[in-house]
Amino acid sequence: MRVTIKDLAERAGCSITTVSHILNGKGARFSPDLRDNVLRLADQLGYRPDPIAVSMVTGRTRTIGLILPNIHNMFFALLAEEIEKYCHQLDYNVILCNSMDNRATEHTYIQALLARKVDGILLALASDSTMSGTMDHARLAEEKGIPVCLIDRMVSTENLDMVSIDHELGGFLACQHLIDLGHREIAFLTGPSKQLNSQLRLKGAKSALRQYGRDMLETAIFPGDYSWECGYRQADAILASGATGLFAFNDWSAFGVIMKLNELHKSVPLDLSIIAYDNIPFLNGGVLSLSTIHQPIDQLAQAGIDTLLNRLDNPGCPYQQHVLEPKLIERDSTMSLAQGR
Repeated sequence: MRVTIKDLAERAGCSITTVSHILNGKGARFSPDLRDNVLRLADQLGYRPDPIAVSMVTGRTRTIGLILPNIHNMFFALLAEEIEKYCHQLDYNVILCNSMDNRATEHTYIQALLARKVDGILLALASDSTMSGTMDHARLAEEKGIPVCLIDRMVSTENLDMVSIDHELGGFLACQHLIDLGHREIAFLTGPSKQLNSQLRLKGAKSALRQYGRDMLETAIFPGDYSWECGYRQADAILASGATGLFAFNDWSAFGVIMKLNELHKSVPLDLSIIAYDNIPFLNGGVLSLSTIHQPIDQLAQAGIDTLLNRLDNPGCPYQQHVLEPKLIERDSTMSLAQGR
C-alpha cells in the first residue's frame, strides 16, 4: 500500500499540514526533534510524494517533452540518452517522441505534449519544417505557459530559445583538413538541402575553399539525407567524379560510402580520404576509424535542458541562442594525398 502524508502524520503524532511543511523544506519553525522524526519515518516507511498532488500544488509535472526527427540516426539516439541522463539528475522525466522527420507528425506530437501539460518541450525540427510553422508551434505552447527550446536544428530567428553547434565552423574545419592534406578534388555529400544545419556546413566548406583561392563546383556536391543508404548509393558517382577527398556531412552517410567502397575493393584512405561529422563512438572502434568533426552531444543536451528550465523559471527573460564549438578529430580515414599517391 502506498504510504500517504496522513499515515506519516498519525505515526508522528502531528497534523498533516505540519508533515507537509517539513517534507517540503518549510519546517524551520518546528522543533528539530519533530523534523527529524518525520523525515526518519518518511524514510523508514518508503514515503514517495504523489506526483499528481505535487503538480496540482506547484503547477509543474517535472516532465519534459523531447521531439526528435529520427531515433534511428545515432546522433539523435545519443542526444536522447544524454538528455535523459541529465534530466534524471534533476529529477525530471522525459517523454520521447519520434517525428519520423515529418512536420505533420511533429505537429501531432506537440499537441499531445501540450495536452499532457509537460513543463517544456525540447524540439529538434523535422527536415521539412518551416519557419512559420515552427513559430506557430512556439506561440501555441507559450500561450499555454509551456516553453519551447529548439535543439540542434535551428531556424533563422532571434525570437526562440535555441541550442546548437557552430555548423559553419564545423564545415570549415572539415574542408580545411582535406585541403591541408593536399586534396584539390574534394566531393561533398550533404544533408537535406532545406535544413539550416546542412546549409551552414556547406557554407563553411565553401569559405575554406575561398580562403585557399578556390571555388566549389556544383558537380562536386552530392545531395544526401544523412542516411547510410544515401552514402551507399552515391559512392559510385563520388568515385567517378575523380575526387580524392570526401566531406560527408555526417558519420552515418560516410559509413554507407565506406561499405560500398569495400564492395568495390577500394581503399579508404588510399583511394578516397573521408572526413565526416558527428563523432559517433561505435562507428570509430572498428578496423577503420573515421576522421570527423566532433559535436559535444553531452554539452548540447545539458545546454538545452538548462535553457528550457531557465525559461520556465524566468518567462520574461530575453531569448537565448547558445552555439557550441565543434572540433576536428583526425583518425585513419584521411591521409596526405602525396602519401597516398
